[in-house]
Formats: sequence, C-alpha cells, structure tokens
Amino acid sequence: MNDPSVRFALHPDVLCLRRPDGSSRLIHLGGSSCVLDEFATRSFDALLGIEDFGEVDEAFVSTLLAERLIMSITKEGRSAPRRTVRARLSGTALSRLLDYADSRMSPEVRSRALLLIAKLAVRWLGWARTMAAWEQHYPQPRDARPASATMRTAIDDAVRDAAAAAFLRYECKERSLAALALCRLAHFSAILVLGVQFLPLFAHAWVECEGQIIGDDAERCWRFEPVAYYSGSGTALRP
Repeated sequence: MNDPSVRFALHPDVLCLRRPDGSSRLIHLGGSSCVLDEFATRSFDALLGIEDFGEVDEAFVSTLLAERLIMSITKEGRSAPRRTVRARLSGTALSRLLDYADSRMSPEVRSRALLLIAKLAVRWLGWARTMAAWEQHYPQPRDARPASATMRTAIDDAVRDAAAAAFLRYECKERSLAALALCRLAHFSAILVLGVQFLPLFAHAWVECEGQIIGDDAERCWRFEPVAYYSGSGTALRP
C-alpha cells in the first residue's frame, strides 16, 4: 500500500498462528481461514507494521479485507464509528438478554435461552466482543466450589439435550458459551478453550471444568491443539 495514512490491524476475531517454517495460519472464528507461506507472512507483517518488507500487493490486502482477516483503522487507532456504535448497542441488548436467561429457573429452559443468545451475539458482535461481554456477565467465581461428577454431568446433559432438541443448528461456539455460563452460574471454575487442527485447517471451542469437557465429546476435542483459552479476563490467553 502506498498511502501512509491507511493503517490495518488483525481482526479481533482472528487467530494468527505462527509455524516453525516461517509460515502462518489465519483463522477467523466466524468461519474463514487462510494459509500464508513465508513470503506472504512477511508481507502480512509489513502490512501490520511489524516489520519493513517493502510495498504490499494491493490484491493481497483486498483479499485479507474481504475475508475479514484484517480491518482498517483510523489514524488515531480506532475502528469505524458505525461499527463501534452498533457494538455498543448490541452489547447493551446482550446484557439484558443474559439477565433474562439467568432468571429462568429450569435448567432446560435456561440452556435453550443461552444457546440462542450465544448464536445471536456471535453473529452480531463477533467472537471477541461476545467473549468479553460473556466473561463480564459470567466472571470466574471467586468463591468457586468443587463440582462433583454428578453436577458436571448434569450441566453437560443440559447443553447437549438443548442443542439436540433445537430447530436451529448450534455449533461449538454456542455450545461452549452456554456451558461456560452454566458452570460459572453454579459457582464452578471453568475455562473456555480454543483449539486448532492444522490438516485440514479447522478451529474448535470447548469448555473444561475440573478436567472434564462439558457439552462436547472429549475424543473429538483431544484432536485439536489448544492455542488460546478464556479463564475470566475476557481476552484470549495463549498456553
């Protein structure tokens, strides 16, 4: 890019995974992904201002923007105002919807409500903003109590049964968000894990509570290499 006033940043919903051979993998948690060889990775780093690698091809930039792997930012470092306003309004609505879900006494009804709210939130806010709001609403309990196998299984069954009975199709993101909320509402310590399978390139999310995977199959999750986790701060932490 020749215009020095144009700046770009990694999209907040994208994981950038560096490989030993100098290549990288970009995974948008909304679905798209991209494999960059060593040369493309250096061009990508130059685009983000990480290193000086000469002029970056405009077609390369256009592709990354179209796939929502990067985003343009203002000179002051802020994203577009319209997106910011929509995010704030959606965040307020999300908080009210979660309050409603918390008021449902039946675990079955609460599970169905959480799955639907999670699906809407990820669609409108994106993964990063949803996780930040989710962990603000459902923080890691300071007075966490031990979760017996029976209690963990009850939450696991509630999420699985609600997802199986739903008309809508719920993916791992929605199931893991619902499981995280139910665990922390019960005052159990729980983390949400993001894992990646490299061949083929694919991301997966699940929840762990005292060593047990909730709302998913352990045999499936073990195929993925953990690359980030959410333990209560609202941001992704690397292992």
